[in-house]
Parts: sequence; structure tokens; C-alpha cells
Amino acid sequence: MNSSKCTPSNAGLTVSHPHMPESRPDVATTIRHLEPPAGISANMHAVNVCLSALALRIQATMRWFDQDVPDIAVARRTAANLVDDIARLEMHVARLDA
Repeated sequence: MNSSKCTPSNAGLTVSHPHMPESRPDVATTIRHLEPPAGISANMHAVNVCLSALALRIQATMRWFDQDVPDIAVARRTAANLVDDIARLEMHVARLDA
């Protein structure tokens, strides 16, 4: 069993590995330098959620249109939800720019 582990902490990630001596501050702080600024990861998650919702709604809309008898009313409702998803995505992207 591998004894290395990586656990989150308030000061960043704490890395324990048998081959990484704790006396190497240059190695210990490297991971903290790779972390996104505070709040960015939550906004990136929100952006990814919006992108996933967009992809699913677009696929659903295409399925409604691809039926032998397209269900235009349902496709229209699904497309209307796309507009809401895009507005949410724009809001999250604006937060990333701020």
C-alpha cells in the first residue's frame, strides 16, 4: 500500500510522502503556488456545472428534433432553458474576470 497522501488544510495542501523530507521548504511550498486564488475554484466549478447543463440541454433538444414526429413544444421549452443556463454562465464568467 502506498503511504503517500494529499489532504487539504487551511494553509493549502499538506503533502506527506516517505521520500519527501519535511525539511525541504522549497518542495513543501511548491504545491501552494499551484493553487488557484481564493474563490476561483468555486467559480470554476460553477462554470463547469453550467457548461454541463448546456451540453445536456442541447443534446436533449437535438433528440426532440430527431424524432420521427419532432416535438417542437418540448424542444422550444428545452431551448428556453438554454437561455437561462447561458445567463448563469455569463454571471460566473464575470465573477472570474472580477
